[in-house]
Amino acid sequence: ITVNDFTGEWDTNCAGEFEEFNRILIVLPHKTNGFADLLVKETRAKKKSQPIGTECIESVIPETKQYTLKFEKDSYTIPKELQGGSE
Repeated sequence: ITVNDFTGEWDTNCAGEFEEFNRILIVLPHKTNGFADLLVKETRAKKKSQPIGTECIESVIPETKQYTLKFEKDSYTIPKELQGGSE
């Protein structure tokens, strides 16, 4: 599971689009098949900057998600949304 990622494109002046996410893992007291369940908390921010007149204006869209991972058979099942880096 990637716990931090930052991607984006920028014109070196103002215009650009960026995305950053951070994830933390929390060990829960509940167990599945003898192993502790894991809580993944994710915060994500999509940022866009663009020139408007003589100013560079940035907008941010924040998002928060949570995932509970349970031990199934011989490993934790990882949702597709948590596999790899930026989607």
